[in-house]
Amino acid sequence: MCPSINKIEKNLFVKLKEKSKLNKVHISIAISGLWIIQNKEDFIWLQSLKEDDFIITWVNHSFTHRYYKDVDMQNNFLLLSDTVVQSEILDIERILIEHGEVPSIFFRFPGLISDEKFVEVLKKYGLVQLGARAWISKMKKDENIEKGDIILIHGNGNEERKALEELYKFIKDTNLKFLNLEDEIKYE
Repeated sequence: MCPSINKIEKNLFVKLKEKSKLNKVHISIAISGLWIIQNKEDFIWLQSLKEDDFIITWVNHSFTHRYYKDVDMQNNFLLLSDTVVQSEILDIERILIEHGEVPSIFFRFPGLISDEKFVEVLKKYGLVQLGARAWISKMKKDENIEKGDIILIHGNGNEERKALEELYKFIKDTNLKFLNLEDEIKYE
């Protein structure tokens, strides 16, 4: 959940919650601090969905998630020269704790943009970089979601309608299982 003026895709989370009535659903939400601050009611609503069969893992997605359209992608987001790394990592975790949540060990880079130096910093904080092979709105027609894939969806109104409709069909698949990342990820 990067900072966005768009509304949360409540329908997405409602469909996932409905799925949990058939099979336990573990979802991971990569969330930025500014999103929580700017969308407090939506964050509280997400928290209200949690139950024994619907589990949310909160993934650190940085505090500000800064992005500039006029800056090259490889120098953007957290790689901007004036990024205060400690604040970007710890401030979102502080906010989650203040709201009664437990941050996970996972970190997803905004824009999936990182470098070796920043990954090493993450390791010093005990965090694990989380990528995604299947980004719903960026997938080509001949690409399929495979067993074990981490699927990236923007649940804050930044996803194309067509991509969401495809995802809704995918969620209806009764054989689909949403697994806990901490149980499934193999650490180095």
